[in-house]
Amino acid sequence: MRLKIVRKTSLLILLVLSYVLYYVPLTFTEPQHSICLGRLALIIVVDGAEISIVNGLEEFNLLKNYGIYFSNAYTVLPSATTPAHTALAYGTYPNVSGVVYTYAVDREEYHVTKEDIPKTVSWYDQIMSESIVEVARENGVLTALIVGKEKLKVMMGLNQVADVLKILPSELAYGVYDPNLPIEARYRQDEWIINETISVIRSWSELIHSGEYALVIVNLPALDWTGHACGPESEEYYLVARHAFQQVLSLVDIIKAEGLWNNTLMFVLADHGMSDTKPSKMLLPSKDKHHWGVLTGIRHYLIDTGGTAAFIYLKDKRDLEKAVKLILKSNLADAIYSISPINSVNGTLEDVGLNSPFAGDIFVSLKNGYQFSYPNEGAHGGVSTQKIFMFMLGGVISSKLTYSNEIVSIVDVAPTICEFLGLPIPESFKGKTLNYFFAPKVSLKVSISPSVIELTDSYAESTILVNGSVEVPSKLYIYVDEEEIKSSDISGEFSETVSIKVEEGEHTVLVKILSDGKVIGGATSKIFAVKIRYLPLPWNLIYASIVIGVLISLIPLVLLIINMKRKKL
Repeated sequence: MRLKIVRKTSLLILLVLSYVLYYVPLTFTEPQHSICLGRLALIIVVDGAEISIVNGLEEFNLLKNYGIYFSNAYTVLPSATTPAHTALAYGTYPNVSGVVYTYAVDREEYHVTKEDIPKTVSWYDQIMSESIVEVARENGVLTALIVGKEKLKVMMGLNQVADVLKILPSELAYGVYDPNLPIEARYRQDEWIINETISVIRSWSELIHSGEYALVIVNLPALDWTGHACGPESEEYYLVARHAFQQVLSLVDIIKAEGLWNNTLMFVLADHGMSDTKPSKMLLPSKDKHHWGVLTGIRHYLIDTGGTAAFIYLKDKRDLEKAVKLILKSNLADAIYSISPINSVNGTLEDVGLNSPFAGDIFVSLKNGYQFSYPNEGAHGGVSTQKIFMFMLGGVISSKLTYSNEIVSIVDVAPTICEFLGLPIPESFKGKTLNYFFAPKVSLKVSISPSVIELTDSYAESTILVNGSVEVPSKLYIYVDEEEIKSSDISGEFSETVSIKVEEGEHTVLVKILSDGKVIGGATSKIFAVKIRYLPLPWNLIYASIVIGVLISLIPLVLLIINMKRKKL
């Protein structure tokens, strides 16, 4: 009885297999993009790069071949790592972002409390606005932060989230302020950062080619640490600077090799400069770094903001004018900004974007050579290290421009990247967009009818429709399987149609728009020409019979084994 059931089941399987195997359709691989459809935005900060030193380097000047160099770029005050990176990522000044330094004091709270030693506020607790990382993530953009310092997580905003977060391992950051640290150890710091950046870009390359957008923010820390330890005029500083720009150039090569360059916008800039200082000109004794002898008789608290500048918080705000007079009398300051207008100072905190609850009553910038509390060979923080270098590079930059003396700011970076990535620009972003340096904009749509064709002959016909608009007169090229089938001059709104004949198989359609010899737009699509093929019925039956025969021959053996086991039991 069981054997009959098995035989009937086997015959049913035989019929099903014969029907399925009768039809053998063609298969195709997934479409591969021959050009990039997404966008990549990068911010590369060479921490502590002094413009008067680095602008003479060969590697620095090679970057001018890839975009625009801004000769009049400036950072915020204090010209220090935390407030500068915050201004960069938040597109605004400290009075809007709230972040004035790595740690600070609540000015108004200090005025009313009895304690002379105030409670300090971390960078996280100073945040008052939105960062570009938050904006990017809210709009589906891939985000990565690859930095040399833990505090630079400030760029992620209050959410403290990015798709990728990489921070230089502590073993590579050991002894960075030691002037005797081997130069090779300093090289390894920036090499680690760039290698991690390359890894991220390579892992995202296919996604970007397929249409994803990505934002990568990078901090190269070695030059800043070398400047503090050895001074900006030292041989070590020169060598680390050269190495840093060599790393940037290698990153450019990788982006080109990945086929992403034409859809890339890359800012390369410093966060602040570096001035030459001497430990012998340190103004505050090592035992008390928060009270300045110049302000004798005035209750106050001082926070050093990088070496050459400081916030001064007054216990009694009525002491403001008296404190300013004493600072002027010391002849140590090259700039003074106060919470309220005083005729003898350079201006108010509001004038320089520092009217934040966490800025002091006074901001003091020291004359060259002096520093407050760090016994370093190099320092920053004041007005003398506000001027920075800035490059805007990438295939999206107009090929007609290589240099600009326009005054630009570090706060212009975030809104420009928002414009590039098509992100909404928050009201808190006070910088300007530099999109007028971009290559001409283009919109493009490619339609193919039909795109999947069942062949009834040796070839089939299809129609390619390309329409869109360009800002400047351009050249349109249409390729099928890398063979040019049409080229035409276009301007304004345009529409181009071409009919083609294709043979059986998969065919790639590529559309490119060029302006001044540079690709400013493009798209790829596919045509599938399918011919249904049949296998002769006897071969299907023979194949199925062999399979079923093998199965049937095994069934009695299986039943025999089962019966033998039952008898033993």
